[in-house]
Amino acid sequence: MRIFFTSSSVSVIDVAVVDATGRVNVALNRPSWSSSLHCDGADCHSSDRAFDGVGAVDHYVTAAGCVHGTASGEFYPWTAVDLLAPMYVDGVDVTARGDCCGT
Repeated sequence: MRIFFTSSSVSVIDVAVVDATGRVNVALNRPSWSSSLHCDGADCHSSDRAFDGVGAVDHYVTAAGCVHGTASGEFYPWTAVDLLAPMYVDGVDVTARGDCCGT
């Protein structure tokens, strides 16, 4: 099962997809990808950062720990995660950056 997230800008710290029990993040460390990739020199903000569980601990993590798409005219950037199996999902919790780019 794949879940896609879209917004006017993709700058997300953490995404938790909670299973039917309401307790397990079934997206943790699952395969993921984004419509674009933003790089600062050698540091690229890849989609796997949104599903690594780090933002669930520190909600004010900045660019170093987030997935960040390009801002070059992409109308609906998206990030997706593959849960690897069909399942019931109780909720999706998306945590935006706590600094300048968490819109």
